[in-house]
Amino acid sequence: TFDLTNTAVWSSATTSVATINSTGLSTAVNVGTSSISATYQGITGSTTMTVTAAALQSITIAANPAVPAAGLPAGIKQSFVATGHYSDGSTLILASATWASSNSAVATISSSGVATTIAAGATTISASLSGITGTFALTVNNATLSSIAVTPANATLAIGGTLQYAATGTYSNGTSFDITSSVTWSATPGNKVKISSLGIARRLRNGQATIRATSGAVTGTTKVF
Repeated sequence: TFDLTNTAVWSSATTSVATINSTGLSTAVNVGTSSISATYQGITGSTTMTVTAAALQSITIAANPAVPAAGLPAGIKQSFVATGHYSDGSTLILASATWASSNSAVATISSSGVATTIAAGATTISASLSGITGTFALTVNNATLSSIAVTPANATLAIGGTLQYAATGTYSNGTSFDITSSVTWSATPGNKVKISSLGIARRLRNGQATIRATSGAVTGTTKVF
């Protein structure tokens, strides 16, 4: 079995009830039911989507992973999830909520709920839908990056193979965070291994190489064989 979500052709039988986009994200429009279908190479699977009259009553925001009590250092990407609570007792993840940060000098947040911390201070992260807003108080502290650990350590990679590397930053207050997406990746010698900005390495030729993850003046390294 394979995930065909991004390659199937999606459709809604009753678009006045629900629509669906090319990535499988459906939007409820009016009360009723609609058949949602995914088609790939002439094969179709379907399910029924029911839209009720339940009204959104409140929104809660959770950090994923959880934010430490001390807050986050600057330069961290933090994901948030907005959950809607409805009048019939049901709950839904709100993929269409509008995200905002009350203090963009402290942290910004993307349309998908990923915050980037900028500088020490406090801000309020909010998610809004249909006139209802939920909030999350976020603190950015003064901790500085002390070291970077690059994993997997001392991996073996065959010619043509790829390997995802991760960077974990340890800060002056003892906290650690995944900083894979915010470091600068490099590999030397570059004719043996090439690494993308997301930390995905590809073996070009045999021989030992060094993988580096750098943020400011701090660098973490590992070997690849």
